[in-house]
Amino acid sequence: MPSLELIGKQENGFGETIYYIRDQSGTTNMVHESHLSDFMKKNGATALKEGLPFRYPSRSKWEP
Repeated sequence: MPSLELIGKQENGFGETIYYIRDQSGTTNMVHESHLSDFMKKNGATALKEGLPFRYPSRSKWEP
């Protein structure tokens, strides 16, 4: 069964909740609450599991 990870959520200016969901291929998707059930059906998932966002090194480590 495909798995989807909830990596974050926030409320926008209109009061809607926006979910950030990582799919099985590693792509992060921004899904509005009104489209959440359709998104999960499309991906064949029945539940979201809690995940962590990727952490990138700070910019100072990238600069020479």
